[in-house]
Amino acid sequence: MKLLLIFLMSINILQAFELLRKYDASVGLYGKIGHGEVREKHEKNRYTINFTAKPTSFIADLSGIICIEYKSIGKINKKGVFMPDRFITVITEPDRKKKTVYIYDHLKKSIVKKTHIEKKVEDATIDSLLFDAAKKPKTKDIEKITTIQYVPNDYLTLIKNARFLKKGNVQYLDQNRTDSLNILGISGENYKVKIKTKEKQYFLELQNDLYGLKKAKTLKSLEFGDADLKAIQMNIEFE
Repeated sequence: MKLLLIFLMSINILQAFELLRKYDASVGLYGKIGHGEVREKHEKNRYTINFTAKPTSFIADLSGIICIEYKSIGKINKKGVFMPDRFITVITEPDRKKKTVYIYDHLKKSIVKKTHIEKKVEDATIDSLLFDAAKKPKTKDIEKITTIQYVPNDYLTLIKNARFLKKGNVQYLDQNRTDSLNILGISGENYKVKIKTKEKQYFLELQNDLYGLKKAKTLKSLEFGDADLKAIQMNIEFE
């Protein structure tokens, strides 16, 4: 079985293809809370992965988030490890958009973090009050550049490279000092994970397949029922 997986992985690395995978997300008490999709493109040893998640209107009103977008761009080494060059996150809210770009240097083991926030601001002038509908809202831009602790994965490649992980503590991108991620158990492509934040801790079961995350579920971690994320559709086109 392991030899078959290695063979299939080597074909995927060498052959160009595009993958589309769609997900539904639900929580016990609320039912469906949103949907997402992953678009992945391979060409020789280069890859691009785009992930987009959109909550339902009810959850968007509660969270204040309209859309979350992740994009990972990088290369795949001879062992099949995904190595990001850039990782981009975009969080869109009604009154602001936050874009963060992480630039990797694996040789120097460094990551530069560039943050850009575009925030709508109120214009209290008489003209704005009289002609508000006809004018574009004013915005305020905030820029910040920092260097953060190096980790080899971003959020998307952490899932793609899960088969190379071992039980125990796993450092992840832009991790807070009070937070942690621990792999409690591994069985084939199934993982039991504990995520701890300053306020709470969560237990999850993740199931991967050859192309990434197939489904995920929290285990008695939420007051209003377990959260489920399931792949509902997958299309692959080979070039």
